[in-house]
Formats: sequence, structure tokens, C-alpha cells
Amino acid sequence: MSQVYVATGFLMHEPTRQILLHLRDSKAPQNPDRWAFFGGRAEPEDAGDPLQTWVREMAEELGIAIERSTACEVRRYVMPNGLLRVVFCYPWPDRRMDFVLGEGAGFAWFDLAAALALPNLTDPTREDLDYLARTPLFA
Repeated sequence: MSQVYVATGFLMHEPTRQILLHLRDSKAPQNPDRWAFFGGRAEPEDAGDPLQTWVREMAEELGIAIERSTACEVRRYVMPNGLLRVVFCYPWPDRRMDFVLGEGAGFAWFDLAAALALPNLTDPTREDLDYLARTPLFA
């Protein structure tokens, strides 16, 4: 039996070092009305591949196609609830692109400090951003 996991991540506009975060809506079963990365749990069609899960979720949540070869896995760990969390980053060329929001209440670009200052950031997202702040990705 394969491990249960959540695949999550963010778009990064490299020239400005900003990341795109997702505002979950009030009806979300977990973390309603909170800022988070885009993503979700594995589904059978993902065949146990966290990257495939994230690619699917990005299409569902933002209406975009992610090229697998360009996505970068930045972190993988088991959360306290026993769920494997895999975090991806994807370079995005233009912050002005019109995304098609398929799930949630909204999205916005943030620099790392502004994202970490959000009072309604999910705990796992805050932990991941704290971790990422110490990596070359945000140096």
C-alpha cells in the first residue's frame, strides 16, 4: 500500500522573488479562510506520484498547466499527523497573468516577509516558508 500524502506548492516570480499563495474559502474542510500553498491530497488517478498530484491540483485550482520537467521539489517530510507532505516550486514568468480560480476565495503574490507576516497563514505553510527562508531559493 502506498503512503498517503499531500502535494502542495507555489509559483515563484523569480525577478521579484514573490510567491503566489492561495486563500482558502470559508467552506474548505480544512483551514478555511486561511492562506496556504496550492495543492491537495492524492487521488487514485495520480498513481502515487506527488508531482502528478500537484500538477492536477494546479490545473483544478488555477487553470494552469505545469510542465513536470520544470517543477522543483523543495521539501518532503512527514507531518505530525503522519501524512507525507511534498512541497513544490514552479517558476512563473509573469505576475500579471489572469489565472482562472477553480477553488478557494482568491490568490495573491507576496514577498517572503509579507507572506510570513500573514496572521491567517496555515501552520504547515508557515513552517515551510520558515524552512524556505533558510535555503538558497530565497537567499
